[in-house]
This record gives sequence, structure tokens and C-alpha cells, in this order.
Amino acid sequence: MAVLVALLPTLSNGRIYSSKRLQNRSLLWYNMFVMGAIITVASANTESGRMLREGFDAVSHVDVLLMQEVLGQPSQTARQLDAYGFELAHVDPGTGLAIARSQDSLLEVVEGGQEMAELSPALWRGAAASDLRTLQRLRARAAIGLTLRHRLIDTELFVATAHPVVPVRARARARQIRALGTWLANYPADAVVLGADMNH
Repeated sequence: MAVLVALLPTLSNGRIYSSKRLQNRSLLWYNMFVMGAIITVASANTESGRMLREGFDAVSHVDVLLMQEVLGQPSQTARQLDAYGFELAHVDPGTGLAIARSQDSLLEVVEGGQEMAELSPALWRGAAASDLRTLQRLRARAAIGLTLRHRLIDTELFVATAHPVVPVRARARARQIRALGTWLANYPADAVVLGADMNH
């Protein structure tokens, strides 16, 4: 299940402005009112890259796209995103996580703003090189994040995505969620947004 949460530890006027959930439960987006600007962030499980291959007009209006289950080479992912007006800003092929920003967005990537946290090691190292969906469960679990700055307003936004294991692996999942929370708490941006497939 897709989950998108805005954490606003230092921002008194930041709030979820509106949201819309599509019939496709793997896609979720929110508009946020942050420091006088409306910023739209979407989270999507690409279903092993199917969304990237078939298109995603439903989120063509968003500023930031947080993705899970992104398979294939980063150059291929970048080309697919470019066709829909997005720039691949951060990707970890080993875990299938990626973050893209709209080429029309007023949010710019902060230099050196790409971050990654390993939540658990791979069960089989070869899984990262495979495009087979059945092997994705064996990949390492991680979170990736990106710091963005608004061009017109002096504010920074830290966005992150993750894809923890399913609840049937309760202890491993609990460790991953704790590690994710600890990692997110370290970022002093004006707003922190997590968009993830939490496998509820």
C-alpha cells in the first residue's frame, strides 16, 4: 500500500493542502502548502516498472515523484521519465528506488543533496541485477532521499522513499521502520516528506 506522510518539525504553516487517491492503489499524491507555495508530491509503486513503460499521465502535474520497484538501468529510467517531462534526480538500482522532479517545477535539486540509508542487507546479492519480480524480495532494503530548494522562496524540502518488507517478516520489518524513522529525524529541512510503499 502506498503511503505518503508529511513531517513538518520546524514549519508552523506547513500542512497537507489536499489529496486525491486514484483507483490504482499503488499511486498516491498530495498537495502541500509550504511557506506560501503549493508543492505537489506523488508516491508510486511502479509495479516492476510497468508504470514507466505504459505511461503515467495521472501524475504529470506533480513537482516530485517518489517511486518504488523501478527496474532496469538508470539510463533507461531517465529516458522513460524524460518522455513525460520528468528529470531523474536520484536512483538506487540495487533497491529499485527512485526520485524524479518535474522539469517545470520551481523546486531545484540541492547540490550534494542525494542521501541513502540501508535498512537491511540483501538476502541474495544477485537479486539487484535481475529484472525478475520474483527476485525483488531478495534485494537490499533501503531509503533514498533528496533535498530540494524552491527557486523563489527561501525554503528547503527533503523528500524520501522506501519499500520495507511485508509484515509477515515482523522482526525484520520493525527494524527497518525504526531505522527509517531515525534516518528521517536527522534532516533539518523546513519540511520532510516520506512517500513509500509500506507493505501494510
